[in-house]
Amino acid sequence: MQGWSWRRAVHRRLQRGGLVGGLLLLVASHFVAGGAAAQTVWQQKLFETVIGVQFDAACLSTPGIVRHVHILGVQTEATSLSDDQRSFVIGKINETLGKLPQARLTSASAFQSIAHSTSISTDNVERLQELLRSGDVADVTVVIRPIALEGANGNFELLVWTTDKAREGRITCSKQLALTVPFEQASDPACGRGFERADQSDSQADWEAFLRFFEHCPQAPRARQRLARVRERACSETWGRVAAVNKASEFERFARENAHCNEARAAEILANALRSQEQEAAEREAADKTAREAAARELAERSALEAEARRLEDEARRIAAMRAEAEAAARDAAARLAAEQAARDQSSSGGSGGSGGGGSGGGGSTASSVIGCGWFAIFTCHAGPGEAAGSQRRLGGIVVNTNEHPNFRNGWYCVAEGPFRNKSSAQARVNAKRGAAPTAYVKKNC
Repeated sequence: MQGWSWRRAVHRRLQRGGLVGGLLLLVASHFVAGGAAAQTVWQQKLFETVIGVQFDAACLSTPGIVRHVHILGVQTEATSLSDDQRSFVIGKINETLGKLPQARLTSASAFQSIAHSTSISTDNVERLQELLRSGDVADVTVVIRPIALEGANGNFELLVWTTDKAREGRITCSKQLALTVPFEQASDPACGRGFERADQSDSQADWEAFLRFFEHCPQAPRARQRLARVRERACSETWGRVAAVNKASEFERFARENAHCNEARAAEILANALRSQEQEAAEREAADKTAREAAARELAERSALEAEARRLEDEARRIAAMRAEAEAAARDAAARLAAEQAARDQSSSGGSGGSGGGGSGGGGSTASSVIGCGWFAIFTCHAGPGEAAGSQRRLGGIVVNTNEHPNFRNGWYCVAEGPFRNKSSAQARVNAKRGAAPTAYVKKNC
C-alpha cells in the first residue's frame, strides 16, 4: 500500500507543481517503494539534487537535457577511508546517477588523496589537473568529500555544479549539502574469491580478468591499483630487455606494443636517434663502397693501359726485329746480286772482246736477257745513272735501265731488287725498305 500512496502523491504533484516537482517526488517514490532503508536516504538526496539542477533554467540553457555527468571524488588528509569504503561510496553514486536518462556517466576510479591547495604534493598535480579537466567538459559535476567517520557511518559533504557550454563554459549553479553514508558490511562472496585468486598470482591477465567480471565489487579500485603496478613492472622488465639489445627496431616495437608504459616516449626518441645513426652509417658505407669501386676501376684501367703499353712495346720490338732481319736479308740479296752481276759483266766483257767489237749495245742486250722477266721491288727512280748509283749505295739492290724493259716507262734509272717469281716476294722487299724508301712499289717488267 505504501507504493500506491506514493504513486498517488506523484500524480497530484505533477498536476499542481509541474514537471520538476513531480520528478523529484518520483525519485523519492522509487527509493521508498523499493524498500529503502536508512542507507538509501543519502542516495535519494543526491538524486534529487542532480535532478534539481538539471531542470533549473538558471543552471542550464536547455533544462532537462544532461549529456554528461562526471563524478569526481576528493579526499582530505583529515579522514582516511578504507579501500572497501571508497569503493562502496563510488559504486553507490554510480548506481544512483546511472538512472539519469540519456546521460553519459564518467567517474574517477577511486577517491584521490588530495588535500587543501597548500598541501597538494607535486606527484598529484598532474592527476588533479586531469580529473578537473574531465569535470570541465561535463554538464554536471559531482564531488563528494569525506568529513569524518562515526562508527559504521561516514559524514560527507556533497558538491554539485553545472557548466553551461552555451554560456561560454561558465559554472552557472552550485549546490552543497551534508550526507551521512552508512557503510554496508556484506558484499558478493565471489568478489572476495576472485580478488584472492588474482592476488595470489599477481599476474596482469588475472587482474584484467577480475576487473572484467567483477568491476562492480568493492575490491575493484584495489584491483586497478594492483594492475597498474603489474603493468608498470612488466613495462620495466620489457624496457630492460629492449635497452640491452639497443636496436631501433626493438625500441619501435616497444613503443608500438606498450603505449601505456612510461618508457614509450623514450623508446620513440631512442628509435628515431638510432634510425638516424643507422642511416648515417649506411650513407657512409655507400660512399665508401662507391669510392672503393671507383678506385678499383681506376686501378683496372691503369693496369689495362700499362698492359697495352707493354704489348705495344713488344710489338714495336718485334717489328724492329723483323725490319732488321729484312734489311739484313736485303743486304745479303743485294750482295749476292752484285756478285752475280759482276760475274755476268765479266763474262760479257770477255765475250765482247772475242767477237771483235760488239759495243755497248751488245753488252746491254746480254744484261736484259740475264735479268729476265718477273716482279721487281722498285725502291726509287732517277733521271740519270749517277743519281741512281748514289741511291743504290744507300739502299742496295741493282740499277735498272727502264728502256730495257717493256713494262717500265722509258727514260729512268731505278734502284730495285728482282726479278722475283711472285708478287708477294717483291712486296715483302718493298715493306722491308718502307722506312728508307717511302715511295717504294712493286712492278712486273715484262
